[in-house]
Amino acid sequence: MNRTTVQLNIAVTVFVLTLGLANGGASAADENPLEGLKLSGEAYIDWSRYDIQDATSNEFSLKRGYLTVTKKANPWLSFRYTLDVKQASSSATVTQDEDDQPITVKPANALDGNYVFRTKYLFAEMLLGDAGFLTDLRARLGMQHVGPDDFEQSMNPYRAQDRNGLERAGLFGTSDLGVGLNGTFGGKLEDAKGKTGSAKYDGRYGSFQLALTNGCNYDKAEKNENKLVSGRVSLRPAVAAAPGLQLTVAGAFGKDNTLEGPDAAGVDFNFLMGMVSWQSPMFIAYGQLVTSENNQAGSYGFGSGALRTGLRGRAWLAFASVKLPDAGSRWALFGRTAFVDSDVDDDVTTSDQETGVTVLTGGVSYELAKGNLFTAAIDNASYDPYAAELGKAPTSARLERKDDQRLQLVYKLEF
Repeated sequence: MNRTTVQLNIAVTVFVLTLGLANGGASAADENPLEGLKLSGEAYIDWSRYDIQDATSNEFSLKRGYLTVTKKANPWLSFRYTLDVKQASSSATVTQDEDDQPITVKPANALDGNYVFRTKYLFAEMLLGDAGFLTDLRARLGMQHVGPDDFEQSMNPYRAQDRNGLERAGLFGTSDLGVGLNGTFGGKLEDAKGKTGSAKYDGRYGSFQLALTNGCNYDKAEKNENKLVSGRVSLRPAVAAAPGLQLTVAGAFGKDNTLEGPDAAGVDFNFLMGMVSWQSPMFIAYGQLVTSENNQAGSYGFGSGALRTGLRGRAWLAFASVKLPDAGSRWALFGRTAFVDSDVDDDVTTSDQETGVTVLTGGVSYELAKGNLFTAAIDNASYDPYAAELGKAPTSARLERKDDQRLQLVYKLEF
């Protein structure tokens, strides 16, 4: 039995035993099946005018849609199920013979263009209480949050405009299947919403998140038997003087989701992110520095088969938003920038800093109602001579990609 299997068995066993012992045993479910049931939704309705490598578009689209059901079974056990609506952008094709000639055809049930449901989150959450300085401990089993994405979204409400940094850079996903442990440090921050503008991740001295998962992300099948360890720790170094200041470290290590590498069971993958953030009701800003080897999907690699290795990468990202002093502070300006270089050691090329991608975004938003934002944004991605699109490794040939430009009007619907 390998080390990963032992880790997984221990994690699942601990979770199940704790589940059985918590609260002195579970009582029967409430007689009213609707008690503790909540329903919420979120959708991104988008109009985009873009020019991406000479491909242009002028269209309305439903970029994403989320339907979330939560149910509280008893005081210490609850469940969450989030469905993710996304348009299928491609469909499977098959090759068959016709008159002794191979032809490629699209099956009659192809989903190309259809909006389909996927499972984004589906987990049981158990409240474990406090253990000294560790407070509000919660164990999770199922498809759950991984990485710093949800923590970042608690500060950055513009996920409707585009994905957050790590995901857009193609480094790491947002949800995966496994076991996890979340919690806070030192209880809750008093009046967190009034002091920082958000009641999420309201630990007085910070919060943490740990997970042991398949490592394939929620939208991919697992291709090997390895498991991925990921986590995040955020600290408030000056609670009294600056409650909105947080220092965060996040990372993951394991194998990518491939059957390549020396043992045909995945290539080494890891990332480490340092983040400094400031959060207040009127102003939010954060900066991130990321170092990595390979990426979760295994596309940031060099070579093939048993000789494939991961490329060492580096990225930095920054975001800021400020609410304008209008009535109700409904107007806001925001901007973000990122630089991603997936081959800092020049394993693919021999010229320094010629494999990077730079992204610049600026926009304005108006809050129609709580959580409902209308956003106008301009987005530009520029490429070094050997750089491929984000999520793909650079090449040894000069690609000379043009800038990608996009104008967006987005309505974030929330209920």
